[in-house]
This record gives sequence, C-alpha cells and structure tokens, in this order.
Amino acid sequence: MTYALHVKDRKHFYQLDSLRGLAALAVVLHHWHIFWILTPHSRYIAFLLQLLPFRLLIAGHSSVMMFFVLSGFVLSLPQVAGKRVVYSGYLIKRVCRIYLPYLVALGVALLGCWKWHGLHEYGAWVDNAWTERPQWKYVAQHLLFLGNYNPGRYNISFWTLVQEMRISLIFPLVCALTLRFRARIGGLIALTCFLVNLGLNKVAPNAYSFSQTVGYTGMFIFGILLARYWPYLEGRLNKLKRTTYWAVFLFCVFLYAYTPSLLNYLGWEAAAWDSLTAIGASGIILFSLINKRIDSWLLQPPILFLGKISYSVYLIHAPILFAFGYIFYNRATPVVWLIPYLVVTIVLAAIMYRTVEATSIRLGQVLASKASRVA
Repeated sequence: MTYALHVKDRKHFYQLDSLRGLAALAVVLHHWHIFWILTPHSRYIAFLLQLLPFRLLIAGHSSVMMFFVLSGFVLSLPQVAGKRVVYSGYLIKRVCRIYLPYLVALGVALLGCWKWHGLHEYGAWVDNAWTERPQWKYVAQHLLFLGNYNPGRYNISFWTLVQEMRISLIFPLVCALTLRFRARIGGLIALTCFLVNLGLNKVAPNAYSFSQTVGYTGMFIFGILLARYWPYLEGRLNKLKRTTYWAVFLFCVFLYAYTPSLLNYLGWEAAAWDSLTAIGASGIILFSLINKRIDSWLLQPPILFLGKISYSVYLIHAPILFAFGYIFYNRATPVVWLIPYLVVTIVLAAIMYRTVEATSIRLGQVLASKASRVA
C-alpha cells in the first residue's frame, strides 16, 4: 500500500521545523547542564531536571536522534510521493545545506580554540575539546572528514554532521531499498543496522565512528517508514480511546526522554538505547503531524523562528558555551551566565542563518536546478 497522495501536495511540514528547533534548544541546554553539573550546584534542582517535563529541556542525546529521524522523514518525502530524484541535484543541495554552514562554524570554533584552550579544571568532558591551539593536521581532518579522528576537538557537536553527511551520500539508495519492502521488513532492516553497530563496536572498537554510521542509518530508516505509513498510523491511533491515545503519546515521550539514561545506568550499549529512543522520537513526530493541539502549539511564531534557525543554533552554540566557560571560570557560576549564553547563541544563530545558512540553501537550489537540467 502506498500513501504518496498524502505527501504529494505537502510542500513543507512547519511543525517538524519547530520540533527540530526545540531539539536544538535541548542540545544547547544539555551541554550547558554538563558544565553546571561539573561545578558546585543544587542537588534539588539537579533532581528536578530529571523529571518530566523538565527532562525534555536537557535531553541532548535524544534530540540528536530526533534530528536523524526527522532527516530520514523529510529527505524521503519526494521518493514516497513517487517523484524522480536526480542524485546530482540532491547531493549538491545536501552539500550546500550542511557543509557550507559547517565550514563557517568550523572557522568560528578554530578562532575560539586559538584564543581559549587548555583549561583542564572542568574535567574530562570539557577537556575533550579546545585542549590546545589548532593544528593543521586536525583542521585538514575536519575539512575532509577523513580518518578515524575526534570530530569534537573544536566543536563538540560536529560528530553528528559527519554522520549526517555520510548517510546523505547513500540515502537515496537506502530510501529506494526501504520502500521496496513492507513495513515489517523495513523495521527489520533498521534493527539490523543497530545490531551491526553493536557488533562492530565489540570487534572493531577503533572503527567506532564508522560503526555509528551504520547504526544511525537505522534512524534514517525509521524516518522513511514514518513518512510512508504515518496516514495509516494516524487511522489506527484515531480509533483508540482518548485515554489510550494519550497513553501512547506519553509512552513515546518516556522512551524519548529516559531511554538513554536508564539503559546507560543498566550498562547497555548505546546502540540499544538508540533503537528505543528512535521509536520514541518517531512517536513524537507522528503526534506532531496528526494532533491539532500539538500542531497548533508547534506553529507559534517564537517556536517557528527557533525552528528556522535551528541548524545555525546547533552549529554555533558550542564555541559560545566554551568561550563563556573559559571567560567566567572562577568568576561566575554557569547559572549566572545561562541567560547571556542563550541570548548570545540565539542572536548569533539568527545572524548566521541570514548571512550564511539561507545563502547556502539558495545556492544549493540554483546549482541543483542547473544540474537537474543537464541530467
């Protein structure tokens, strides 16, 4: 069964932009929360932040899984609708959309690292980045995505972009293969990706980054399946009793918010967390598409704006965070500089969106259009 008619006339799902924006904000707060935890803090507030709905504000890892599922959903829409995808045009748009803003963010991170580096007092997590002045060999790795390197050396968020670009290269093929099979087979393919990731981590731990690529491909497949079957799932959910309907939603939120922490505490591998987190993320996306209350809340102007600049927020927040951490070390606690950190991040992200990201998107569209005509 195909559901192409449901997506053929939908040019844009703005509520999904808002979800991406909220997820980006959660990553911003999650990374600040780590700085806060590494300094003297209130145990009561720390406990409170682990409870819903506050937990969603710092669900950083889950938010990244949300990014991957959303990417799979959005990128698959043309193929789900039965449209022809010209690979050259598709690839040009992805490179312009992801890589060009990434280069600007890399430049900002390098400047920050050159100015502030070598502060070890925060602990191992902070010491993973900005440990020394930039070196050309590491900069080259970041420019070319080559080798099994530390992608967080200059920006702790860059590791996801490496995964996003790798999977983007093969996504049209992954999508075409997934759409050839029924939902159960597609789900098994996604599960196989998670299991292969788990196995590779055991037998080849030095190839961790590449095994992650296999695992996160499963996240994209979840998005593909959701794009194909969400009208069917909507019909099934609408037949449920009101209490059951909302219980399903809360269960998805629980999986999304708590799976990483709970399974990590129990000693499970990350690949196991991610598969369950992806189910939770998929459920939240589904309810955002089909529930009018959630949809109307996500379409509020401030949240839409956050969604529009979400990629720039994600790219730029880490250098700002580390700069604040260095500047205010032994001068002010992270609580004191939280609001300035958020304000500076939003303002600079908005500027970066207008000057860099939007320009890169338009350039990608122009170049892709020319490539498609040639093809």
